[in-house]
Amino acid sequence: MLCFVAYLLLGAPVLAQEKEIPAALQINQALSAAQYEQKHVLLLFSAPWCLWCRVLTGLMQGNSGLKDELTRNYKTVIVELGAKGRPQNRDVADYYGNPQDEVGIPLLIVLNLKGQVLRVRETSVFGSVGTRGYDPQKILTFLRQYAAS
Repeated sequence: MLCFVAYLLLGAPVLAQEKEIPAALQINQALSAAQYEQKHVLLLFSAPWCLWCRVLTGLMQGNSGLKDELTRNYKTVIVELGAKGRPQNRDVADYYGNPQDEVGIPLLIVLNLKGQVLRVRETSVFGSVGTRGYDPQKILTFLRQYAAS
């Protein structure tokens, strides 16, 4: 229900992590929809305590160019990892090799139509020199590079 409400209110392609639905199930649902719609799946590894995660999610929902690209070419799932000492969705993190342990979060993983990892991307590369945020154009370039053709 939360995903549906967020989609209606925000028109956002980014799916909210529903606490009642395990991330693994959300990913399977996104893969099924992506196969039908010929899109890739974008996983955003995040945590509620992570400021940069909130900044990236807000940008993906609020920037019209990013929103359009995500809507056109991706099914997106936010994988909430929880707080230290209270892990969440560790099964999903384990399945993808725990890349967040090496590079931190937020972290993006692009899956192809078969659910295979195309790219793991830490997000500091999207930083904008001289600002305290992400450069939407750098993110857009990345998304276009890995969009299903």
